[in-house]
Amino acid sequence: MKSTSLESGFVCRTADVARLSGKSVVDAENLLDALAFEEAYDLVSLYMRDALDRGIASDAVSLMTALAGRDGGNRVKHAALMQVVAAALIETGDIDDALTGIAGTLRLLSEESDRKDIPFRSVLASLLYDLAILHALRKEYNAAERTIEKSIKLFDFLAKVDPQRYATAHVHALNVATSVYRSRIRQVNLLAHYQVATSTYLAMAGRGASAAVSNLIDSLVKEAETLLKLGKPRDAVRYLERALKYLEKLDGAPASRKIDLSVMLGEALVKTFSTRQKGIHMLEALLVDAKKARYGKAVEKIEYLLDENNTLLMDFLAGWHKIFSRN
Repeated sequence: MKSTSLESGFVCRTADVARLSGKSVVDAENLLDALAFEEAYDLVSLYMRDALDRGIASDAVSLMTALAGRDGGNRVKHAALMQVVAAALIETGDIDDALTGIAGTLRLLSEESDRKDIPFRSVLASLLYDLAILHALRKEYNAAERTIEKSIKLFDFLAKVDPQRYATAHVHALNVATSVYRSRIRQVNLLAHYQVATSTYLAMAGRGASAAVSNLIDSLVKEAETLLKLGKPRDAVRYLERALKYLEKLDGAPASRKIDLSVMLGEALVKTFSTRQKGIHMLEALLVDAKKARYGKAVEKIEYLLDENNTLLMDFLAGWHKIFSRN
């Protein structure tokens, strides 16, 4: 299953999906017309999420498509239905129809004159989030970057207005940026730019934001692991420093996780000649903490990294090219 804006916890949604179950198109239309925008959007989104989880997405897609095909009076509500259908199609692997649906929704939204209200921005932000995922799946990375940047800006605005509802969506969009940005420097700069906002979300938005930030940390660590394997410890340092700053804001994060990330950071520092001593001092301090916590795995890793023979080996492997530079 592909992640989309329909992912559980993406937006803080509340609705009883049973209200739509078994409804005819006419009855469903009357129900949605009677609801305020946010209530209707939550209901159709959670209804589709439930259908996807239960393996009956085709029925929900048929109902939502029929509703979207009717000549409703509220253009943004109509676009919200189309957005939910497109997201469901992405999750079921129907990429071509999803792309067609997103294009149609964008055309519909382009006809809307009031583009500054919350309903319009919330639908557009989610639609662009899903479109960025589609572009990335199609390896259209420039388009994916441009699209997720706009989604991030929209969710940034929405999260400032209502952090309880939109904070997690903003963090999810930042997380997508770590995978679609080709420039790792741009990735880190983006995360640094929104660090204060993310810390605020953790204080205001509770569990949902915590889970989203935890996923973001996992993505950063994965990038750092890749960079270390590629022999780019200096770049890995930026990712690990950012991950640790986010981790420090998470309540209830296991102490072992912080030690593991800190050891990774120490390893990256040690493998970079200019930060070697800083890394050694950091690992020496961590060794004391790991022993107190009786965290044997970390103790073993730190002792290996601090071993003088291993340090000399890393020095030689990092600088062999200088020996043969004139050959």
